[in-house]
Amino acid sequence: MPANGGRLPPDAAGAVFPQPVLKTEARVEQATRLTDARLAQTAIGVASRIYLDILTSAGVTPTLCAGHSFGEVSALHCAGVLSWV
Repeated sequence: MPANGGRLPPDAAGAVFPQPVLKTEARVEQATRLTDARLAQTAIGVASRIYLDILTSAGVTPTLCAGHSFGEVSALHCAGVLSWV
């Protein structure tokens, strides 16, 4: 089972980091998958969590947390209000 408990869409990594393609139709399909909110918001949340982990492991402690749209969820986690688990 994935570290996230199986909650990510099955091919999230493949959508966020797609294989290079040459055909326009394939590029359009990749862009459509990446802009799907289920994948895009998942990617934003994962990236936010990674940035937070990197900064806190370096000894940086946030004094203010803010976000917009889905970033508000990440900010609440950063502030210790919500848990990702």
